[in-house]
Amino acid sequence: HNRRVKSRETPLPIYIGMVTHAKTRCRELVETLHTLGISISYDRVLAISTDLGNEACNRYHDENAVCPLDLLLDLFTVAAVDNIDHNPSSTTSQGSFHGTGISLFQHSSEEIPGRTREPLDISSITAATTKSVKELPDDYTNVLPVLDQAIGTPAVPNSTTPITCDDTLFSSSYNEEKSWLIHTSSVIRQENLVDDQLVSWGAFHSALTTPKTSTHAISSLLPLLPYEAKSTAMIKHSMDVIKSSIGHLNPGQVPVIAYDQPLFAVAKEIQWRWSEDYGEKKFVVMFGGLHIEMAFLKVLGNWLEGSGWTELITESNVASSGTAESFLKASNVVRTRRAHQVTACALFAMLEKAHDKYKDESESDVLCLEDWCIGLKAAIPQFQYWYTVLHLEILLLLFIKSLRTGNFDLYISMLHKMLPWFFATNHPNYARWLSVHLRDMCALEETVPEVAAAFKKGLFTVSKTRRSFSAIPIDQAHEQNNAVVKGEGGAVGLTENPNALRRWMLSGPEVARLNNEFQYAM
Repeated sequence: HNRRVKSRETPLPIYIGMVTHAKTRCRELVETLHTLGISISYDRVLAISTDLGNEACNRYHDENAVCPLDLLLDLFTVAAVDNIDHNPSSTTSQGSFHGTGISLFQHSSEEIPGRTREPLDISSITAATTKSVKELPDDYTNVLPVLDQAIGTPAVPNSTTPITCDDTLFSSSYNEEKSWLIHTSSVIRQENLVDDQLVSWGAFHSALTTPKTSTHAISSLLPLLPYEAKSTAMIKHSMDVIKSSIGHLNPGQVPVIAYDQPLFAVAKEIQWRWSEDYGEKKFVVMFGGLHIEMAFLKVLGNWLEGSGWTELITESNVASSGTAESFLKASNVVRTRRAHQVTACALFAMLEKAHDKYKDESESDVLCLEDWCIGLKAAIPQFQYWYTVLHLEILLLLFIKSLRTGNFDLYISMLHKMLPWFFATNHPNYARWLSVHLRDMCALEETVPEVAAAFKKGLFTVSKTRRSFSAIPIDQAHEQNNAVVKGEGGAVGLTENPNALRRWMLSGPEVARLNNEFQYAM
């Protein structure tokens, strides 16, 4: 009985109870550990979570902004907004959830470490007698209706910045990709592989990239909103919420928000209709890099459809027939990306082999590989087709590389090179709105120079580790946050209980912080 007295609780049982509940949310497991005397009770876990949630809610009311306590002050902050759908296939719709998720991301460094905020203190609070958590501020939960200002297409502001590509940077980067292909081709020709030989695309470039000096990113998901993100009212509300949060965390910073294609279109129309409050100098609206990659994988799928590529992959035992067909639609981004990496290596190895044969048989002046390819492209349509496949796959890898390394100039150059292919393969939505995104990014130094300077430092991506060549686009980091919500210990089973969901969203960041601090102290 004495173990249950609050004043006599020791840190270890509290930690075991909180971390077990955070990872499994299994009452039976927590109660079993409590019975064995190594954990606090399930009711005590809920009481602590409720106290933390209420204190977090009080802090949000006092600060007039919803900012989870794990975020720091005076750091450049970016955001992402997307739909979050849980159990959408439910036949009765009970337990399903269709809402909007908002994530905030920060990067600290040795030069700009940021300022920690005062942690929540519930030591002097009387234990909660109810499991209910206070309501969030009305400014966060209430979505105001929106009436269109005018009928028809809004006026797009003029931009004097030319939309150009850095051809020198593109050429040097293109040659770097070819160096990987040359290296891989030489490895393929070896009879025996050498230990620790770098063959994969990621490992090869990681070895050539300088390790990061910044710490890993700080990531936080704001409380879920029970409204679908596709409406103008919800996107406008998300922009207001993010502006309020970033204004509190990093005063004076222009908010940066990443969306997928449908939401990006809505956000841009908001910027053009309500330019005084949401204009391009007030917000930086970005196209999510993950969704651009997914769309370009589908461009490659359109180009390869009917070419025999999927049959070749199947007969080579690279993948089953069903998996190979899924590559055309990019059903799985990682698998499809790897399939194109393998294809690029195979095509280049065959290209080098054919060129070597040409050199052996040629009796006159021998053309270099590039000039030889130019001549064959003009003479043989099939050669031109597969050479174009190799070119598109290198464009894809260069775009991913711009994100992995946080190279903003390369990112703009790759948008410029990839964009015509969206028109050519009939992807009208991406062709239309990527043009807008490219225009915005080229004009960024003119419209919001401080954000452009941050992007030049790589802060248009999120680095979750200090490993080199490991940054990911903002929308991908947000999708990972959404996956946590849907996973074990997440919001599964809570979506039909607003109070339980609110307690999990409010106390979750603080529970994670307490658990991490205890682990580091051990």
